[in-house]
Amino acid sequence: MQRNLDDLFKFNFENENFKNDPYESIDVPKEKVNYEIEFTDGTSDKFDSSKGVFLIDKEQLIKTNIGEIFEGATIRFYQNNNPNDFKKTLKIFDIDKQLESFDSYSESWKETLKKLSTKFNGIENLYSRLYNQNYKINLNTFKHYFEENSSTRFPRIKTLEIIKDFCITNNFKEELIVNEFEKFKIYSKKDHSIRQQVGRVLGSDLIDFVASNETEISESLKKIPMEILNKLIETIQEKTIKKKTLLEDE
Repeated sequence: MQRNLDDLFKFNFENENFKNDPYESIDVPKEKVNYEIEFTDGTSDKFDSSKGVFLIDKEQLIKTNIGEIFEGATIRFYQNNNPNDFKKTLKIFDIDKQLESFDSYSESWKETLKKLSTKFNGIENLYSRLYNQNYKINLNTFKHYFEENSSTRFPRIKTLEIIKDFCITNNFKEELIVNEFEKFKIYSKKDHSIRQQVGRVLGSDLIDFVASNETEISESLKKIPMEILNKLIETIQEKTIKKKTLLEDE
């Protein structure tokens, strides 16, 4: 799909929404490919390969995705830099009101890791004890789990399983991940599913809506109140890609 730039919205690049670029990722199913994108303005972010974007090509916008774009390309895309409105949107699509029940589990496994890192003399020592050649994640990814505002809700099931087994072996048998591991598996998949749905709506339907001069609105977007929708539109950004790096699985 191509659209003329003259028919599209204009951005206020002095708006604080465009100056600030905090990162809060949308968790997606872990079988998807993820990239870290560095932009020419000095910012960077992580995206799922299927995230919808518009590639700016001379006087046209071409609808594509992160997996297809290239270094040097200029793109327009929705970026989740408004956590409060994103959470409100999540609640709209959380039909069964499940997300709040997942919160304690999404924090619990990280708290368990913190206890283990204290017991085993630091994050790097714990990392070397947890992982072997048969299954290993990137050390930087592992360190990210310990950050105060870590964006990872749940890692891969295999990662959770390794943490659980390590707890059992090292006498941390009272941890939630040990006693309720089956719930971790179920909640992780449901959490990813809800967030993927919202990510797809905001990463694709939202930019389609704006590109049509707000005349073509999907059924999913109709569920979002206009007050919130207008704020989400303000987060759409235009940036040029400096570097695109394939990320290892979490």
